[in-house]
Amino acid sequence: MMDTEVELIRKAGRIACEAKKKAKETVKPGQRLLDIAQLIESFINSMGGQPAFPVNISINSEAAHYSPLADDEKIVPEASIVKVDLGVSVDGYLADTAITIDFSGEYEDLIKASEEALNKAIESVSPNIKTSLIGNIIEKTIKSYGYKPIRNLSGHSMSRYVLHSGISIPNVGGEILSPTLKPPILIAIEPFATNGLGLVLEGKDKTIYSLTRQIGKKEKKFGEQEIDFLVEIFNERKNLPFTERWYARKYSLDFVRQTLVKAEKQRVVTSYPVLIESANGAVSQAEDTVLILDNDIVITTREC
Repeated sequence: MMDTEVELIRKAGRIACEAKKKAKETVKPGQRLLDIAQLIESFINSMGGQPAFPVNISINSEAAHYSPLADDEKIVPEASIVKVDLGVSVDGYLADTAITIDFSGEYEDLIKASEEALNKAIESVSPNIKTSLIGNIIEKTIKSYGYKPIRNLSGHSMSRYVLHSGISIPNVGGEILSPTLKPPILIAIEPFATNGLGLVLEGKDKTIYSLTRQIGKKEKKFGEQEIDFLVEIFNERKNLPFTERWYARKYSLDFVRQTLVKAEKQRVVTSYPVLIESANGAVSQAEDTVLILDNDIVITTREC
């Protein structure tokens, strides 16, 4: 990995670190999720990055993938536990980080479980470590607090313009044949803890999308404006996730939604349903990005 690539990765991490601070200052009960997401995304842009994906604001038993819609009126509830998951892209080089905030006073230990699991997992990271060892540490730490890790959620490797680049970082141990993290590699470690069953299911809401491929100018199943819209998304995002609200200012919201439904049926677009704890348990999340080099381990989202 070239020095210029390392610096862009670290810049993305620094911006994400600052954006995480902004999220801590911003999220309060009674605020609209839409206003929070737009503020954090605007902050990322002002710092010289772009959102690597739409800001996720997942509440209570929602574990991941809720990003406010263009006409969203949902607010942060009183006495809720809120996960804010955000990412930064700098010329396609990525950072991914998340925090959990408790407004109920009931979930301090649940948050500590995911945070300590993250810290201990990061402490264990070294060149050529097996992912199963990281998962084992996460699982043991969360269970030591009396909670369960969410076994069907995981961290992930990242590469340029690719948020999930093929290697999963599990939140439980037990894998017999697990990958080795050979440097240089960029990973996100993200333990989820719950007082539920430790399993998420897909909900009905879909608020985040990504393109599965580049669309051609002569795709027969799409109209000219639809093609222009999908080409614009690819030029801006490549395969990185996006949300309807980023395009609802330029195009009508109805057009955006109808085109995305059509594009998903044609397998040009994939959607990411909101993930909900199967027993409606409360969920906490902690996440940081780690760059593993031959002679260095860099926690890029803590460099601020």
